[in-house]
Amino acid sequence: VGVAPILVDSKGENSIVIVGGANDLLTVEEVEKARKAIAGCSVLACQLEILPNVTLAALKIAHEEGVKILPLCSLSLSLTYFLDSYSVY
Repeated sequence: VGVAPILVDSKGENSIVIVGGANDLLTVEEVEKARKAIAGCSVLACQLEILPNVTLAALKIAHEEGVKILPLCSLSLSLTYFLDSYSVY
């Protein structure tokens, strides 16, 4: 599991340090193997805590399987293709 500590300097400016940890080890192939589990869900929550290409694979599967998508973060333009009025929860 990754961590993202927030550092605040003496002027009140913050910086977020992201350490991906095990989240960076998840692969597209592993997500594809989980297709049946994703298809069985009502909603897929997306936080971008895994690599963007892996997130994209999960979003594609959810879209293809009719699973609603709940974005819990700002998504890049390439990922928003899967977000329409029918898929967003």
